[in-house]
Amino acid sequence: MEELKIVNLKQVSKYLKYGLHPKRIENGRNDKLVFIYNKDEDTNKAYTKWLNYDES
Repeated sequence: MEELKIVNLKQVSKYLKYGLHPKRIENGRNDKLVFIYNKDEDTNKAYTKWLNYDES
């Protein structure tokens, strides 16, 4: 399965609000946290909400 890597903490907080939890967290460049999600229908819906500033 493809993976989605997110470093934006505001975006990660919204994904958590939508009930999505990362499958793992890695240490990226410059010691930034990288949140790894499965790329699937649920993350696509969350991403669409994120793009549209949807608070629901």
